[in-house]
Amino acid sequence: MEAILESTLKAICSRTFVTVAPSGTQTPFVVWQQTGGRDVSSWDNLPTKRHARVQISVWASTAMQAANIRAQIESTLRPQRSILCRPSAAHHMTYEPDTKLHGVQQVWEIWS
Repeated sequence: MEAILESTLKAICSRTFVTVAPSGTQTPFVVWQQTGGRDVSSWDNLPTKRHARVQISVWASTAMQAANIRAQIESTLRPQRSILCRPSAAHHMTYEPDTKLHGVQQVWEIWS
């Protein structure tokens, strides 16, 4: 799941990082992290599927640039066949005054 998600996001934005971007990373960039998930086990206590709740954040110098990249991510993840990706809710926009970066964040439910 992680390798597929990473390669999919990097195809959209080459500056894609897990958990945190290095300080001073040029914009735009994407950060993703697993924030939880559900255990799906059989009666024999064997895992049957993997589920992850993943937050994907896009950071850019303008709100519209971040929004456009987020839209590309959504239109690429939704039709994925190797993993099932669905947003758990609509995205939200944010602004980081210390770095003057605009962000768009969305949480995804991903199954493999």
